[in-house]
Amino acid sequence: MPFDGIVVSAIASELSNHITNGKIEKIYQPETDEVHMLIRCGGKNYKLLISASSSHPRIHFTAMNKENPETPPMFCMLMRKHIQGGKILNIQQKEFERIIIIDIESFDELGHPAIKQLIVEIMGKHSNIILIDKDQKKIIDAIKRIHSDLSRYREILPGKQYIDPPDQNKKNPFALKQTDWTTTLVKDFTPATPIYKALYTSLQGFSPLAAREICYRAGIDGDTPIAHLSEENHHLIWKAIQELIRNIENGEFTPNIFLSKKEQTVVDFHCIPLRSLESICDISPAESISQMLESFYWEKDQSNRIKQQSIDLSKFVTQ
Repeated sequence: MPFDGIVVSAIASELSNHITNGKIEKIYQPETDEVHMLIRCGGKNYKLLISASSSHPRIHFTAMNKENPETPPMFCMLMRKHIQGGKILNIQQKEFERIIIIDIESFDELGHPAIKQLIVEIMGKHSNIILIDKDQKKIIDAIKRIHSDLSRYREILPGKQYIDPPDQNKKNPFALKQTDWTTTLVKDFTPATPIYKALYTSLQGFSPLAAREICYRAGIDGDTPIAHLSEENHHLIWKAIQELIRNIENGEFTPNIFLSKKEQTVVDFHCIPLRSLESICDISPAESISQMLESFYWEKDQSNRIKQQSIDLSKFVTQ
């Protein structure tokens, strides 16, 4: 499930195009790690789903309804206090990371205008939804509080200063030069490292799936060790990287869900054409990035629920 920097870039663009200058009408928290926001913009209503689930973190528009608890959780109440009724000023991706920052203009306790930031970190088990004061960079609260016993580097607690997630020392592909890329391969990796692994571990925002796609477009087996690459191979890989970067910069996204040819089960999704999967998967185009994500995660959720029910039933039968 490659919710990588490319997909984050695509969904951030989609959200920005639809709900910038929108008003946050309602906020709900149907799950312990999931928030829904009803937004009115341009005469239309939008429902934004933000999940910090360890297994399926994501952010996108949704058409689904979930039952809300009778008593709103504490984080939901705090969000209502600080940003319900607020105006969305800006939505952006932080560099090329899996982080989306939403600037919201609201009012403080004295009625003075103030700007809050809702920071959505889509990082697997470390995913989080954090509300901060933009000017002071202080945390108001988070859907997952992180104490010092869990992380010495980064506490996520009310009143603490917001600190960016640890730097992974990856290169920003938008600012990368070919000479820097060649130097990185020589300096940071052993000659036996597969080229696809070198791509996703050194370039910010690239998933293993995107790395294999680059290799496929370059006509190279992704498992080829770096030492076996010719000068021509390096040139073709660099050309494929630049082609992908241009697509992202121009907003040329094609949301697709990939299905296994035999079982027709959901295999993967992405917002760039995955030519490497065309021979082994059927392609189901989506109307938008949000629809792609909603369909994919709904299928996964249904599958997980059935799996869990079968495990529970098996235990019951065994007993």
